[in-house]
Amino acid sequence: MIKKLLKKLKKIVKKNKFYKKYKTYKKLKKLEQEKKKKNIRNKNLKLKINTRQINYKLIWSLIFIAIIFLIIFINSKIFVVKKIDITRNDPESNITIAYNSINNFRWENIFYLDTNKIKQKLKNYQNNLKNIEITKIPPNTLKIKLYSFKKIFYTIINNKKFLVLANWSIIPINNIPKNLMELKIKNKNFWSFIEYKKILDKNYLNKILYIKEKLKKNLLTISIKNIEYYPIEREAHFNLKNNIKLIFDINQNKIWIDREIKKLLIFNKENYNLTKGWIIYIDLRIKWKIFYCEEKNKYYCKLNLKRIYKKNNK
Repeated sequence: MIKKLLKKLKKIVKKNKFYKKYKTYKKLKKLEQEKKKKNIRNKNLKLKINTRQINYKLIWSLIFIAIIFLIIFINSKIFVVKKIDITRNDPESNITIAYNSINNFRWENIFYLDTNKIKQKLKNYQNNLKNIEITKIPPNTLKIKLYSFKKIFYTIINNKKFLVLANWSIIPINNIPKNLMELKIKNKNFWSFIEYKKILDKNYLNKILYIKEKLKKNLLTISIKNIEYYPIEREAHFNLKNNIKLIFDINQNKIWIDREIKKLLIFNKENYNLTKGWIIYIDLRIKWKIFYCEEKNKYYCKLNLKRIYKKNNK
């Protein structure tokens, strides 16, 4: 009964004009509140957007100022080359010449310094340099390390000692390095250093080095004492430690040289043993033939060699 009464009362209330007005008022009030909330959200959003724009402008301004400051700082006198420290990996590299050749790079900005130009300048003054390491150490230090080509021979020109390096550059020395082979230049018509540089042609010297390495590889039991180079005849005489002389024609190509060495190896293996030292010389200059002179004919062997080379050489 009570429930039915309550339902009837609700219906009566809902039909009432005042109640309807109250409900309408409530809805409007709710709508107004929602509009206010939306407006507040939009204002906050705009404020955030504006704040971000202001921050980006500030950041870009600061970055631009920092870049300008950095450019000015880098180009200041703080970052100019004041100290050059040169070291060498071998005694063939001349530090004094190196310092003199690149002295004009002092007081240049260390960041803009072209290391390739420095390397080229060093090599122009010392063609024996194979590799150059350059390290820039801000604010004002340049570290350089020099590496020369490998030394392969030494030679004596007008009683002065010189090193012959792997790139065929020639540099003066005071003391002969240990275990380095001598290249004797046998020609009295060349006296000046410039003339000697001309006759030390790299094409012929390459062949001499090629023969040396081939003999070392294939004749393991025999050591080479020194090499005599005859520039007019374009011949190389390899004097072994057992006093045998091997004569090669270096006018020929490497295929010819390979054939002559093969011929020598066959001679050594099948017929005689070169380690016994019973031969004065073996002549390998003629194609398909091998000539040799025995110890028992030592006098005539040496006389024959003198007769062949006495006109132009000593």
